[in-house]
Amino acid sequence: MIDMSQNSGRPPRPEDTGIDETIRRSLDQYFKTLDGQQPHALYDMVIQAVERPLLDYVLAHYQGNISHAANALGITRNTLRKKLAQHQRSPAAISQRRASHSA
Repeated sequence: MIDMSQNSGRPPRPEDTGIDETIRRSLDQYFKTLDGQQPHALYDMVIQAVERPLLDYVLAHYQGNISHAANALGITRNTLRKKLAQHQRSPAAISQRRASHSA
């Protein structure tokens, strides 16, 4: 668990949580698998790879509550709904998966 008392109650920065290092390691591995080939649409690939589990996790954490999840993500409910549609995700299905995993 991250101690927020050291940063005046602000959420931790990605570099303090290890998230950015995890992404760097994943990109290192990805480029190794390319074996000299040029990547294509790398930005979209990374954004999708990060965004999908982020949406799933936050929605599950808030038990499918769109308002709470959107607030935590710092986006509007409409933007969250659009992103869920883009990733073919359903708040109810995500919430049900979390409940079945915690049982």
